[in-house]
Amino acid sequence: MRVKNIFISVLTFCAFIFVISACSALADSATDQSTENKTSTESVQPTDNTNTNQSAPPSEGTPVKVTKKIKDKETRKADRNKDGKTDFWDYYEKGVRIWYGEDKDADGKPDIWTYVTKEGDKYIVTRVEMDRNKDEKADIFLYGKDGAVDKTEFDDNFDGNIERIQYLENTKVVKEELDTNNNAKMDTTRYFTTDGKVTKVEYDNDENGAMEKVELYDNTGKLTEVQTDKNQDGKMDSYAYFENGTLVRRDIDSNMDGKIDLWETYTGGKLTQRVFAERGTKNRWEYYQNGVCTEVKIDKNFDGKIDTWQEFRDGKLVKIMLDEDNNGKIDTWQEIQNNKIVSVEQDTDGDGKPDVTSYY
Repeated sequence: MRVKNIFISVLTFCAFIFVISACSALADSATDQSTENKTSTESVQPTDNTNTNQSAPPSEGTPVKVTKKIKDKETRKADRNKDGKTDFWDYYEKGVRIWYGEDKDADGKPDIWTYVTKEGDKYIVTRVEMDRNKDEKADIFLYGKDGAVDKTEFDDNFDGNIERIQYLENTKVVKEELDTNNNAKMDTTRYFTTDGKVTKVEYDNDENGAMEKVELYDNTGKLTEVQTDKNQDGKMDSYAYFENGTLVRRDIDSNMDGKIDLWETYTGGKLTQRVFAERGTKNRWEYYQNGVCTEVKIDKNFDGKIDTWQEFRDGKLVKIMLDEDNNGKIDTWQEIQNNKIVSVEQDTDGDGKPDVTSYY
């Protein structure tokens, strides 16, 4: 998961404080304009899944008063803190307020821009932009209406492109899109519970809009399932299941025909068994110890009965046993060395004991 540093978190908290100030300011503007009776008080919320009870600071968004004739496009400036530098910019078009900018760090340059739209006799905050690195370019964009932020965009590396988008419901981040390789395309999507725990992560590695990998988590934040589309055809063909964060099973569609044909079982995160299906029937069983194959059972003729047994030592095939007449009894034993048959024993009279031995 993507970990944000303390600096980013502090800036996000500041965004919350500044936006509350901006929204409160719009309400104050009602007393200064004869054409505006009342202003909506947007309650824009934080964007990092954290709660805060901080009160909004005194309003600084009151429009600059003018007595001259209003121009088609006009930026009004003011020095609110009386330090001899402009710290407030008010932009109008045909007498309608479009945005206002504020200088919070007293460097004479705006670092917060609040965009508003007029609905009837009210101004509604629709977007707030912030400049964190003092390059006079916005790198946080907050969108919202009706009293709350519903989307926040972040340019975290200040390259002019959005690397992170958060979607909010009732002040909580419920979804986050990420551009992890900084190519201006979103490739990872995370979903959250209301208390900030990840429930699902989707990966679109080739950025074609179809997810190649999906991770699912339980309500404690532990991984429970991973779905993978290995051939990138838009269909999942591998499903891995976890208990307490440890892999216990994988179901795989190995030939990509939309049907599971390979089942893997894990103990303590290590492979213990693989079962294969062919022609829609399970016909091969492999057994493992410490991740190394020790035994294989095969139903070669698909009659539902095992007819071939293979034994392995240190991962190498050492013996093959066969039921060649399909009567349910082993009648042929083959000894293997260096992947070659060195001897064959056969039971020709059906008593279950070898009576003919051949050497190679």
